[in-house]
Amino acid sequence: MSVYLWLLLISIGVVSEERNFKFIIDRLTVRHWEPEIVEELNYSLIQLNNRSYISANLLLKRDIDKIVVNTTLDGCTMDNRKIRLFKLQTDVCIFLANIHKNRLLNIFAKSLNKHTAGQLTCPLKGKFNYTLNNWYLDELDFPTYVPAGTFQANTEFFVDTKKTIYVMVRGRVLH
Repeated sequence: MSVYLWLLLISIGVVSEERNFKFIIDRLTVRHWEPEIVEELNYSLIQLNNRSYISANLLLKRDIDKIVVNTTLDGCTMDNRKIRLFKLQTDVCIFLANIHKNRLLNIFAKSLNKHTAGQLTCPLKGKFNYTLNNWYLDELDFPTYVPAGTFQANTEFFVDTKKTIYVMVRGRVLH
């Protein structure tokens, strides 16, 4: 019995362990070029209580059943070593429907779904307001150690082979 109690206490301690780092998003850039596809796209980045929050809404003019995404995530350590954490080209519908082998992509997908009003499934519906409410990178979703440095994510969305939306997020990991 005491072994089970000990394991329970250790697991609670591991799960609730504080992180000694913080994600700060310094810049968010969003562009769209296809007014026949995107009816409305708004976004904001706010800093509140030492945390960065992103809110956004997207309204499409028509249903979209195929979106290709090209995304990269690059980091730079405190000693100026550049690291490409991932480079991905995939169909968004496949991405939304599958569990990912890449842990960073899994963290992102779960976090995005947690902060999105409505289920992100394909086809994406026209005239539906997809809303992201106060999304942030939750440090508890990450390993206990993440090195300090900077990061930049660049993501391009293509509909019918046309570059439709571009998103750039630049930030820092602070200790």
